[in-house]
Amino acid sequence: MKFAWYYRIVRLSARIVFILTRVKVTGRENVPATGPMLVCSNHIHLADPPLLGLNLPRYPIYFWPKKELFANKFVGTIFRNCGTIPVNRNGVSGAGVKLSQSVFKKGGAIIIFPEGKRNPEATLCAAMLGAAYLAASFGVPILPVAITGTENIKGNGGFSSPGQSRSISASHFG
Repeated sequence: MKFAWYYRIVRLSARIVFILTRVKVTGRENVPATGPMLVCSNHIHLADPPLLGLNLPRYPIYFWPKKELFANKFVGTIFRNCGTIPVNRNGVSGAGVKLSQSVFKKGGAIIIFPEGKRNPEATLCAAMLGAAYLAASFGVPILPVAITGTENIKGNGGFSSPGQSRSISASHFG
């Protein structure tokens, strides 16, 4: 799975969006420097995937977003070329599993949100089976991640409204 030339531009753009956001990350020493890995995190806000991707000390990173996000042609094209694997939340996607296997064989890291949806109340929901299936099928280690604080971000569109607190205690790895 190749990354498009604009992958680094997308990452830079995300860094600019969060430039005034203080993010506290703990547990980076628990992230393996090499080898395949499945990163499993809770999901509270739209800001979670880019914050997690930017603060995970690995490159490249692949995501498993819901396939509905690919319906928009523009967004779908960016996603397809920036390390995302569309997932069917209602069942197993053979193509998604094959792409994931390819990523793991190359020693890559995949980020998945096992709850299958955002939970703005910041409480844990029951996990869907995708993460367990991938880990068991391919024998990859799971890196648990806890994201906190993003429930305080108001709205879904902008990540920084005027007067809004920009401090997020975001990620704990391991």
